[in-house]
Amino acid sequence: MIVMKFGGTSVGNLEKMKHAARIVLKEYINGNSPLVVVSAMEKETDRLVSLVDTLTKENCPERDLIISTGETVSTGLFALTLNKIAKEEFSKQIQALALTSLQAGIEGSGPAGEGNIDSINDTKLHALINEGIIPVLPGFQCLKSTQLITLGRGGSDTSAVVIGALLNAKRVYIYTDVDGVYNVDPRVHSDAIKYDRLEIEELIKLTESGAKVVHPKAAMFAKDRNVPLTIKSTFFPENAGTEILASGVIQ
Repeated sequence: MIVMKFGGTSVGNLEKMKHAARIVLKEYINGNSPLVVVSAMEKETDRLVSLVDTLTKENCPERDLIISTGETVSTGLFALTLNKIAKEEFSKQIQALALTSLQAGIEGSGPAGEGNIDSINDTKLHALINEGIIPVLPGFQCLKSTQLITLGRGGSDTSAVVIGALLNAKRVYIYTDVDGVYNVDPRVHSDAIKYDRLEIEELIKLTESGAKVVHPKAAMFAKDRNVPLTIKSTFFPENAGTEILASGVIQ
């Protein structure tokens, strides 16, 4: 099985969700057994944070409960989109199933706003995948006992990498709005150079210097757990993207 994570720009509206759904369904038809992790729709978390900030700027359970709803909405919408596109465009009876953190058993630790995922109900998720179901999970959140906590901004990348490790995924694909990893931001610099392959240590350096392609915490976890990782463009999925390799692989 593979994990496919789609960021806010990739699920920014229903048309973009349809495009992302086609990518997932092609992987499914090719026998790759995808599990999907989604971010909130573009700018939705910013909107929720601004709303909460008018009342409090402290990390607290209520704050996490509110700002995590963006991912919950995306999870449901993306599963519905998958089912619709599968039937209308692929003529397939493929079932996608949206799961909450509680239903997926995404459990963690840490304070509000700075959570870490520790475990997941791998038995349930593998059973769903073996039945031919595509699980769709919310990023950015986990349960600490019965309390929902968030992982911090950009946490959906970390969710995907951790879930991939816990489920022993063949590979984790991070889909974003750029075609892989570049030496500088290609949205700003027309002469940016794309890496076809990149050592994980170099990716970490880039993220720590401000590159937005993947969250630094996700990159560090991928290194620590040796998670196979590829960064791809949602809008040019036919391109190979950037394959992230373990330290010392590139000579």
